[in-house]
Amino acid sequence: MRTASLIAFLAALATIAVIVPVRSLRAQGERKPFTLTEVTRYYAPDGKDTTTETTIFGVRSDGSWFRDFTRQFDSADGKPRTVNFRKFADFSRGLRVSLFPALQAVTTTPAERQAPPEPACAEGQPDGTILGQPVRLVTKVAHMDDRTVERKMWVAPDLGCHILRLQTAVTMSDGRSGGTNSMEVASISPGDPSPAYFLAPRGWTEKPPSEVTAEAAALTNAPPCPNCDATGAMLDNAYRASRARPGWK
Repeated sequence: MRTASLIAFLAALATIAVIVPVRSLRAQGERKPFTLTEVTRYYAPDGKDTTTETTIFGVRSDGSWFRDFTRQFDSADGKPRTVNFRKFADFSRGLRVSLFPALQAVTTTPAERQAPPEPACAEGQPDGTILGQPVRLVTKVAHMDDRTVERKMWVAPDLGCHILRLQTAVTMSDGRSGGTNSMEVASISPGDPSPAYFLAPRGWTEKPPSEVTAEAAALTNAPPCPNCDATGAMLDNAYRASRARPGWK
């Protein structure tokens, strides 16, 4: 139940813009293009490996980015499932696109290049290298009403503060584990990503976020999500507002 709910929630996030942590290089007016592969594993409180996610992520020299996700998990009926979706922001064309191949659905909104944020790689301490990239270890702890979330992040200053390793642990207020997840970058390739990652297939159906989320949940046999209606309405409002901008078609 928890795993399927998580997948339904993550499917909803497929339609939300990703804030790419490319910070220090942008602040210096530079772009260092690269493509990397991340492997993330989610573990239940009992230690069971519930979900594996493989992500290909890339940044172009003009700041455009993409993420291609593939998730493997057991659905509510106990059957193994694989879900793939991709999203990208192409600033040269002013487009932000989310793609869900299993539904042949696409969600498209305008994309505007934002002002460079301030440098953000000064936190933490130097902690060796990962795949030849110097990294700094940053630890963040968030205290909530019923749980504490600790995140350990190994960030690479030379790749715009991108996280190359991540360990997250949830501890409930009574001391029980609330689950963990870990991410490790498996490969890094310098240079602009393949142009294919910034293309949307022709003939796919344009759909609002809530419709994609509902169809994705049905496809993966996910249980009802208590907050999905409110979240879907919020996403749909933002979707329609962005597409109502002057000059947008």
